Amino acid sequence: IFSDDAWVYAANSLIVANGDSPYLVTPGELASPISDLVHPNWREIPARYGPVHFLLSGALGVFTESPHLLVVGHRLLALGGLVGLAWGLARLAPLAGRRSADAVALVVLSPLVLGVGVASPHNDLVMTGLAFAGLGLASVGRHWTATLLLGAAVGIKPPVGLLVLVLACLWESGAESRARRLMRLVAQGVVVAAVP
Repeated sequence: IFSDDAWVYAANSLIVANGDSPYLVTPGELASPISDLVHPNWREIPARYGPVHFLLSGALGVFTESPHLLVVGHRLLALGGLVGLAWGLARLAPLAGRRSADAVALVVLSPLVLGVGVASPHNDLVMTGLAFAGLGLASVGRHWTATLLLGAAVGIKPPVGLLVLVLACLWESGAESRARRLMRLVAQGVVVAAVP
């Protein structure tokens, strides 16, 4: 709730909407009141998030330059991530022998998820929502769509790409040879890396 990340995200929204690269232009270089809202530790540091984060963030900056409305927009993105997380969890829980409603309630109603993920807001929730929606799709046989969603999550923060191993497990087919499974895993890894 007390994170300054929302102001950095809002500043990045304006940087992208202005046609500049957040990897080259820092929040401190903006001719906007938002620069003063960004914590001094982050004002002169270029962005470190992936291109999907800036695609979403820049879309918000097209609609408004208001720092407060940009933060609200990022909260709406986080709520979308929360929906993706809940949807994916509801499909994955039965695979672990758990009730969907219990798993969703335990995670979605967590003060940590609501406080840090939505109220702050934080792009980790958007990334997690994309990843879990992808895993949920994989659990119902939509493997390549799942791979694309995981690639989008990687476009926010690359370490989530390790979930390609979970995708491979959800795609397990007893009729395939080991070589065929390995080729599919490599193909999924290439797609996940190429999406951002």
